[in-house]
Amino acid sequence: MSLKKKEALLIGIGKWGEVLANILIKKGYRLSYVTRDKKPNFNFEIKFKSDFVRFFSCNIEMMFDLVVIAVKPKDFYDVWSEYKIYSKKFLLEKPGALNKSEIEKIFLEASNEGRSVLVNYEYIYTKESQLLLTKLIGKRNDIKEISIVWEKKLYSYGGLHWRLLPHLIADLVTISQGNLSFTKSHVMKNSIKLIGKINNTNFKIEFNDKEKSFYQSKIELDNKTIFIKERNKLFLDDRLIYNKKNLSVDQMVDLIETASKQIIISNNNLATNVLSIIEEINV
Repeated sequence: MSLKKKEALLIGIGKWGEVLANILIKKGYRLSYVTRDKKPNFNFEIKFKSDFVRFFSCNIEMMFDLVVIAVKPKDFYDVWSEYKIYSKKFLLEKPGALNKSEIEKIFLEASNEGRSVLVNYEYIYTKESQLLLTKLIGKRNDIKEISIVWEKKLYSYGGLHWRLLPHLIADLVTISQGNLSFTKSHVMKNSIKLIGKINNTNFKIEFNDKEKSFYQSKIELDNKTIFIKERNKLFLDDRLIYNKKNLSVDQMVDLIETASKQIIISNNNLATNVLSIIEEINV
């Protein structure tokens, strides 16, 4: 007897929606999708060599194992309000809402109604990120400087305050928590540069539009110990201590399936904090 196939609903079929659709299908979900105009999009469907992609009519009474929302920040709360009845588990593409007030409403409603919501800060949950956080236990007050640099090709300009900045802020505040202040903050159409302090820790965040992709998070302690995190790698004083390729978004789909209450609360607090900081930057 075959096992019943898991059901997922995807809301938002843009470029990132296509990525998420592929992952959900690969992970064994039967995929339903919703478009902005609530009409089938056959161009979207033919991109997948699968019989398990179909348009979802909101007139159908159905519960999904997972709902994934990948829309623009201004649309998150309205989409959540309309589709929250269709599941108990939700994965929201970052930043999860337009502002701190809206995301707090989403989390409060989810908690009151027994629903689990994770915001897709995928790079925080990678193996190298989790290993780094373990290595920093008991050393947070000894961090002297944090430098985060991300470079990649942009195929469209603008909107970096919700496309890329949330990931960079999440990376920073996960490493070092405390009172954050900025001495320089520039978010342009194709670059980001932030300089400031978290308590006594100096930090610098930078994003640039480059042909070649590059990411590095460098943490220097008072005793000159240096951790360097790259995608799928972690170095300690130039010694490679982790090197294994994993797809970060895949892990988020796995995580929402099994996440404990503690993980949900931690993720929701992070998402709220990130939007609060972005409002402070006033981009």
